[in-house]
Amino acid sequence: MLYRGQFSQKSGGFLANAFDMRVKNLANTNVMHWAGRLFALWEGGQPMELDPLSLSTKGFSDFDGSLKEKDTFTAHPRFDAKTGRKVGFQYQPDPVADLTRISFWEFEAEGFDLVQRVDVEVPGFGFYHDFLVTDSYYILSRAPVQISPQ
Repeated sequence: MLYRGQFSQKSGGFLANAFDMRVKNLANTNVMHWAGRLFALWEGGQPMELDPLSLSTKGFSDFDGSLKEKDTFTAHPRFDAKTGRKVGFQYQPDPVADLTRISFWEFEAEGFDLVQRVDVEVPGFGFYHDFLVTDSYYILSRAPVQISPQ
């Protein structure tokens, strides 16, 4: 197998795969050139830095320490037209607690200097794929999905 995708099995047969519950970071939704670096993005994991000439992977990026170890990053970051800042978000649903944790980051226009991080909890189990940035608000589109752990 040349490439092991999200749903394909790794070598070693059933026993090697049976209890491996890790989710592979696909990094297949968007590509972003920012601050002289190239990233492949997927909202389920951290950005994957790519070599801009060969497109080979360099490894996961935490944007020079701005993302925490368990943070993910949106596949669709935005530029705030008024401030010039790069804005991103993550969401982490918790069906047992019936809430979703959402974080927003604003970075300086040039580079990975974090201006602010805002962490909020919203009720319910939510999937958020994309968002908008206005002068006063971040606007998220919540997918119409309900999951009940009962």
